Amino acid sequence: MLPFLKILWLAVTLQTQAQDLQKLMAQGRSLYLSGRLTQATQIFKEAAQAHPGQLIPLLDLAAVLKENGKYQEAIQALDSALQLAPQDAEILTELGWLLFDSGNIMQARLQFDAAAKLSKNHPRAQLGLASAMLEMNNPLQAIEVLQQLQQSTPSYAIVDYLLGKAYAVADKDKEATERLIQCLKRDFSFIESRLLLAQIQMKLGSPDAAWKQYSKLLQVDSGHQFALGMTEKLKTQLTQSPEELLPAVKVNIPTPIQPVMDADRIPKLKVGIGTSGGGTPNRIDKLSFWSGGPFKLVGGKTGKEYAQGGASEMWEIRSGRKGTFMVISSGTKLGPFSHPIRIEPLSASSQTIIVQKIEYGKGFAWGGIADRELRGIVEIVPHRKWGLVITNILTAEEYLLGVLPSEVPSRWPMEALKSQAIIARTQIFYRQQFIRPHGKLYDLCDSQHCQVYRGVQAESARSNQAVHETRGIVLYYKNRLAQSLYHSTCGGQTQDSSEIKGWFQTPYLKGILDGNPDKITPPSSPWELLLWIKGFPSVYCQAPDYSSFSEFRWVRVISHRDLEDRLNRHHRIGKLLSIVPVKRSVTGNINELWVIGSRRKAAIRKENLIRRNMGQLRSTLFLIETRKDGQGNPIEYWIFGGGWGHAVGLCQTGSATLAGKYGKSHPEILHHYYPATEPHQLEY
Repeated sequence: MLPFLKILWLAVTLQTQAQDLQKLMAQGRSLYLSGRLTQATQIFKEAAQAHPGQLIPLLDLAAVLKENGKYQEAIQALDSALQLAPQDAEILTELGWLLFDSGNIMQARLQFDAAAKLSKNHPRAQLGLASAMLEMNNPLQAIEVLQQLQQSTPSYAIVDYLLGKAYAVADKDKEATERLIQCLKRDFSFIESRLLLAQIQMKLGSPDAAWKQYSKLLQVDSGHQFALGMTEKLKTQLTQSPEELLPAVKVNIPTPIQPVMDADRIPKLKVGIGTSGGGTPNRIDKLSFWSGGPFKLVGGKTGKEYAQGGASEMWEIRSGRKGTFMVISSGTKLGPFSHPIRIEPLSASSQTIIVQKIEYGKGFAWGGIADRELRGIVEIVPHRKWGLVITNILTAEEYLLGVLPSEVPSRWPMEALKSQAIIARTQIFYRQQFIRPHGKLYDLCDSQHCQVYRGVQAESARSNQAVHETRGIVLYYKNRLAQSLYHSTCGGQTQDSSEIKGWFQTPYLKGILDGNPDKITPPSSPWELLLWIKGFPSVYCQAPDYSSFSEFRWVRVISHRDLEDRLNRHHRIGKLLSIVPVKRSVTGNINELWVIGSRRKAAIRKENLIRRNMGQLRSTLFLIETRKDGQGNPIEYWIFGGGWGHAVGLCQTGSATLAGKYGKSHPEILHHYYPATEPHQLEY
């Protein structure tokens, strides 16, 4: 064969091989996203065998095997990859985590150490190295590594958690307490820190502090058996009452408010107050209220006046039998009423009504109890199931004044605040007209199920300005209101609305890279997704100036006992054997999760249930690593995750970066997240 022909033949052969490899990898990645992990594994194995000099098939193979719980095979795949790239810190690090999760702590430490030497300040390598040192009972060495890691990643809550654990092992309880408290400040959703913190506080002889931590854990996971037992056990040892240890946030002085201009022209709505994470009313049997000025009690349907009250007078309402209630003030009883009663300020434009001790965020780490100061009218509706249902009747623009600073910080750039005001306003009328999620009870709830609304106490001058300067502006798509969904932090990419189980498809809610495409490429393979979720890509919502790092990247460490108990409360699976993400969106968000037990396998498909049942996780963008002992028994689950919320529509933190760092206007921000929509001015 002539040299020219030989070169040509070789070039064609190489091109054909590259095309074959590309085709196999695309097929394997498609199978991986669709949840067919066994078939994906086979394709990647074929690709690795057919192209023995190629690194990529081995890395994707290892990532899929790991996700499918086949750690030993994944270790073999990474061992083969290391032969091709012995100086790759990422491969060494992931091999270390696989060995660590499999109970081979000594070998894991060697891999982590090698990776850390190759790549200085490598977060995952240092995290693994410190974890291995802890398991080898070298807490002081672990502390030294973690302190170095904290210098390079100062806001990573998992570092504080492990420092707390290391100090506790080293019998430095004061330092352990400080680090665990810092962990919770950085990430209030890291509720497992509360268990360790409570144990240390018990050791230090502080039952009050320990009870408080167990109680806060129960606020998120009301069925946690150990915490339930400890709160009961500690009650007899408390030096303060539970109400003193976990006091409600009180309103003592009414807030002066400015009236909204031409309020009589603005549509009104009814907002449910004190609702659950699902938007339904929390059961209330008794409530107290007072007003910043004179008011009257009138029938909600008839308009009949029953009584008048003065400023700062304390009134009480008590639920009665068969869906009735009584109104009580200074010994005077009114009722029983079986129909709604409205508390109407005589000067609604300048005074507020304060309803005391309203529970909010029930089932979430950010929840609590607080007085709620409200504009407009408060209506009390008797209900056989929920006792007293509280609704706030006010104009859409007044409502937005309490929504905007409840959803995003008022210190954010003004253009981001204006974007939020417009999409929150759009949500009001979209839900009112097309969804009506709460039927005849109310138009919207005050929880994140609709939009977070905390009333007058949340208001600020900057957020009020954003509302006023966008008055009446909503988003339209093809001459009708758009569904302007939004979330806190996407983690780097938003996802298509159609990819979430039970949601819908629309042209303006498509997944996008939420970063500069000239500087960053989104993950397109299982291995790249692993590095993406565990790493810190330079996307818009990695924004320390605007939000907590834990909203962007987070880690939870949940014990096998706790997760098994939680899953059994929801699914009765028996002994927890494995957890397998079987379907992901293009962004990597899990859209179907299997929890496999000795009794049955449960498939969790709804976005909110995946997050709730796995421990109230911030998002569905996560990886699960099962850590086992030397005998193969599961000990705990390390969950590495990114983002906060469903990742559809506008990323709130991303919008702050677009406005503050890149100088984007609110129309540009809205076009970025909702392409093909346009602003529309409502006539009021």
